[in-house]
Amino acid sequence: MPTCHEWDLRDGVLFQVLDNNDSSTTAISIMVTDLDDQIARLGQAGVAIDEPELVPGFDQLRLCSFKDPEGNPVSLLEGH
Repeated sequence: MPTCHEWDLRDGVLFQVLDNNDSSTTAISIMVTDLDDQIARLGQAGVAIDEPELVPGFDQLRLCSFKDPEGNPVSLLEGH
């Protein structure tokens, strides 16, 4: 996708930024190895985060989202 910038930072760490010229926010996606652990960690820090769900078209890719302090949408992904 032309508006997707993606970096494979190290084994198991994928970082994506999706530009949206029609919005004042930027969507960020982060691939994690243990989504449930990250949800629990963020919950303990007081972050309101959606329940994980399967991404349509994928058998094992789960996604959940929350907003950062600036209001930008952040997605956590696990699987493939």
